[in-house]
Formats: sequence, structure tokens, C-alpha cells
Amino acid sequence: MKQHILVSALDWGYGHVTRTNIRVIQFLKLGNKITIACSRNQFELWSQLQPELEIIPELPNNKIELKGNSFEMLFLAKRNKQFQKNWLEESIWVNKFLEKNTVDLIYSDNRYGFFSPHVTSTLLTHQLTLQGPWPWKNIAQWALNKRLKNFNRIEIPDFEHSPKLAGLLSTTSKLNATFVGPLTAQLHENPAFNSNFDNILFLSGPEPQRTQLAQLIHDLWPNEFTLYIVGHCNIKAEKLNVNLLGFLYTHDKLTVLKQAKLIITRSGYTTLMELNGLNKKAILIPTKGQWEQEYLGMYWNIQFQFPFINEQHLSTEYIISHLKSQS
Repeated sequence: MKQHILVSALDWGYGHVTRTNIRVIQFLKLGNKITIACSRNQFELWSQLQPELEIIPELPNNKIELKGNSFEMLFLAKRNKQFQKNWLEESIWVNKFLEKNTVDLIYSDNRYGFFSPHVTSTLLTHQLTLQGPWPWKNIAQWALNKRLKNFNRIEIPDFEHSPKLAGLLSTTSKLNATFVGPLTAQLHENPAFNSNFDNILFLSGPEPQRTQLAQLIHDLWPNEFTLYIVGHCNIKAEKLNVNLLGFLYTHDKLTVLKQAKLIITRSGYTTLMELNGLNKKAILIPTKGQWEQEYLGMYWNIQFQFPFINEQHLSTEYIISHLKSQS
């Protein structure tokens, strides 16, 4: 039966929109009607991905910035009141929308206020069993469990059985949780990108950490090799052998990653799903203080033999050693 589905995704970098869009494409293929709600900082991306759909940029912007220190998650915890305010605003917006529109399903990627007790509500998340230091992990887990109760169904973008992509993060005993498998687009290689993009720095996540990583790799990059940087950042490529490709949409991005011999990237989950789908390895550099990425980086190092290094330990010599191993 065709449904009207109201969709939204968290505004934390590009990953949540990217993976939610995979589900949107699947919903559309079944003939469903889709309305997308988002914050203003997501409007341009959603408009490019789904130009034919109704996109309403009226949800609160979480204004997440990660500065990259060891107390990052404590800083986010202190912002709990702001997050709760945003969840309340999301809930109010949903209720007002339902007053004028008939909706059969609400679909939320990690927006915990985007639900209704009057409409079947589904949450998309890979984080059900949080990882991190005690006691903050326990406090965060208690808060998460409280929010999960608002959703009728939980979709987990991971394999149900080992080797799981999210490791312990996606482990759960909740009866309303369903594993839907990794959410990645099918590769349709763009002939325009059949060039020698051997070495790629793929940027993801919120600022200013995105630009800080780009600047660090730019400064450490050896002169005898060429580097292409994929993703928005605020650096100037002062080296002739460093090229800024900027933001690439799905098929161009996957084409470049598939062709690359060396990839350097954050250990964000959407990026890891894409690398798994392409059967590609990468050097993983977690965002400092972001416990999820630190856990995933270590887990993928052990489970899938991905090189893993904290950015404070990066050096030109380390980069050269991996460049030479690819040749």
C-alpha cells in the first residue's frame, strides 16, 4: 500500500542525509509520496539530491561544531538543554504538520524529536549500545534509551550477524529493532572522473574539524605525490600537488573513491558503509573526542585491518610509508 512518508535526518555533517536518501530512493521506487523536513543548513543538499520532492527547511539547526579536543563529548553533554529544546521544536513542528496533512509514516534519522504518538514513527540509527568512558557512557545510554521509547520501530543500517560494520554499537535486544543492511548507493561510474585520482583525502563531519584535518594533511603531504581533497573545506591549496575537488555528489564521489589507490578519511559510519560497499580500504583518522569514531576506528582496524591513527601522531613519514605500499 502506497504511503505518505514524512522524512528527516540529523544535521551532523553530510552522512545522515546521504544514508537517509538511500531509503528515500527505496520508498519512491515503491510509489510512496515523500515529504522532507530539514533545517536550513541541509536545504541545498536535499534540493540537489531530490529536486522533485517537497522540502521544508523549518526544523531547528543543531549548530554542531566539533573543535577536536578530549572533552568534546562533555561539551556536547553540556548542550543537552539545547538539544532537548530542539527535540521539542521538532515535535511541535511535526504536530502542526499533521494538523494539515495526512501522514502514514514518520521516518527519522537520529532526530529524536521527529516523531508522533499518533503516527507510526521509525528511527534510523546504528547507535544503540553506546561506547565510551565510564560514567559518561552510562549516562548517555540512559538518555538514549529514554528517547528510543518514542519510536515504534528502529531500523539499523548494518548486518545482523558478524562481521557487523558497527560492532557493539548496533548490538541490541530490542524487539522493535530491525537490521536493514548497510545503506549505500550502487556505483554508476562517471566517465568524466576516469582520471588519475590515486590519492584521496575524503572529508566528512561538521566544521571546524573538517577544515582542520584538510589543513593538517595538506601541510604534511609529501611534494613528490599528488593529493585530491574531496569535500568542502576552508583551506587554500598552496602546494601545486594538492588539488581541491570540493563537494561531490554520490556517483562522482563513489567513482573517485573506487579508483583511488590511497584513501584517508574520518571513521564516520556512513563513510565506512560506502567503503565496505566499494570493497576499499582507507587510513582512518577519528575526530578527536568523538567516542563513536574512536571506537569504530579501532574496531575496523582489528576486524577489517584498516590502518588507524590519531591525528596527533600523523607525520609525513607515516603518509609516505602508506603511499609506497600502494605502488
